Amino acid sequence: MKSKLRPWLRAVNIIVGCTTFFSLPVIMMSPMMFDAPESSENKLLVFTFYAIISYPIVAIGSLLLAWLLFKKELYKPSFILSLLPFIDLILIIICLSQWN
Repeated sequence: MKSKLRPWLRAVNIIVGCTTFFSLPVIMMSPMMFDAPESSENKLLVFTFYAIISYPIVAIGSLLLAWLLFKKELYKPSFILSLLPFIDLILIIICLSQWN
C-alpha cells in the first residue's frame, strides 16, 4: 500500500538533511559565543548553545526512527517524528531573536 505521506516524508528528509549538513560549520563556531566575559552565566546563551549542538543528533535520530516507523507502515507517526528537528530549529531562531 502506498501512502500519500511518502513524498512529504522524502521532502522533509531532504530539507533536514541539508540543514544538518550546513549546521556543521555553525557547530564548530558555536563555542565562540562564550568569548565575552561573563557570557557563560547568560542562560539564554547557554540554551542556544545546547540547542545548536543537539540539532544534528536530533535530526539524524528522528529521521532514522521515522524511516523505521515508515517501514512498519506507521505512516502518520513517522511523518510527525520526521518533523521533530524543526522544533529545535524554531527554538534556535527564538533564542537568537532574543539577543540584544
